[in-house]
Amino acid sequence: MRRNWSEIMPELKRIAYDIYRQESRPIMTKHLWYAVVGSCGIQDTKSDYTTFKRVIVAERRRDPDFFGIFEDEDRYRDFHGLARFWDDQPHRVIISTEKNSMRRRIDPFVEFYRTGEVITRGSISETVMREMEQHMDEQTVVIHLGDFNPKGYEIVENLQTRLGKTRVVPLALKIEHVERYKLPRAIVKGKGSRKKWNELWQRNKWPTAEIDALAQRHPDVFKEIVVREIVKRMDAQRMATKQMDFKVAIEARHWADSYIDDLRNLLVAKATSGITETLETTPEEVAKALEAFRGWCIKYDKDCVGKRLKRLMEP
Repeated sequence: MRRNWSEIMPELKRIAYDIYRQESRPIMTKHLWYAVVGSCGIQDTKSDYTTFKRVIVAERRRDPDFFGIFEDEDRYRDFHGLARFWDDQPHRVIISTEKNSMRRRIDPFVEFYRTGEVITRGSISETVMREMEQHMDEQTVVIHLGDFNPKGYEIVENLQTRLGKTRVVPLALKIEHVERYKLPRAIVKGKGSRKKWNELWQRNKWPTAEIDALAQRHPDVFKEIVVREIVKRMDAQRMATKQMDFKVAIEARHWADSYIDDLRNLLVAKATSGITETLETTPEEVAKALEAFRGWCIKYDKDCVGKRLKRLMEP
């Protein structure tokens, strides 16, 4: 079926801008596809997806504002939260995926629960694998979010072979997710390099689907699946205490710095107007005193912030 993409484009751009405003961050072409497929006369076919990518690229080149709401894929990994927040937990948790397009979906979990995060393009490289191992202990669990296709299964097998089968949890996608939520077919081939996985799909006549489709079309379901897996591997009380201590310290330091800046500006203004002679001190001595005062400010503000957060958490 032939369609006039120039007539569809205004609606596609409206949807794209809506997603951009809702998420408050740049979007990816793939996420826009999953938001519009099945509407606007766009069919769930490879030819429509190929044309869709081409017209979106052309429109991005034509319209600088439209270009600015997109971001491209890139590799990323982050282990900063593991040592600080998971050292006394029953398990350490790392979330992994071969999909760079999934970073926007995973980042909120990493930021809130302070898990590790590994995002690559396709199969995990030896460099990233070694870096993961450096941040893992015997109790570390890798939660993997990948596509439901031969390549996705092959990536899980590689992780389990290297890290241990019990330490890698292939959380999603699974056939039950594809069937229950009627996910559209994958827009990438996802063909594995190992014959057994390709034959498994052919033998079972399984469809292929991308993890992006579940996250985009059913965000609440996706969130529930991931959060449930993280929470069951942690001591919630310990984590809450550490999170509060960390946030209190950061906010208290911010408040103390604000006080110091205000005082410094006031005293510098007085010093430049000759009032330092009346105070019988110098700007250097004032600055030294302020730095000593900063430690007291932090302790005082930490107590205040802690009390305020406690009140907010009370039922």
